Amino acid sequence: MNRDAERAGSKFGTEANGGFRNVTIANCTFRDCHGLALEEVDGGIMENISINNITMMDVVGYPIYLTTGRTPARPGCDHAGPNAKHFYFQHHCQRG
Repeated sequence: MNRDAERAGSKFGTEANGGFRNVTIANCTFRDCHGLALEEVDGGIMENISINNITMMDVVGYPIYLTTGRTPARPGCDHAGPNAKHFYFQHHCQRG
């Protein structure tokens, strides 16, 4: 197991003020990495995210990492703040 893994198996964000809508992540295997990261800290939206049939083995840290926030005084970011809604998770297996 590589505890020094530096990358997420899949990452959405961090710098994405337009956000993510209608995303499906399905039928994937994550091995020896940081798993799945969904990050929205620039005022965008994460909406209608479906995650299913995921297998994770020897994942470092969190298998699924979800965060929202706002980068202070970011030029060009005039959104009121992040918004996250309608997440669907089903059939996950995590080992190691």
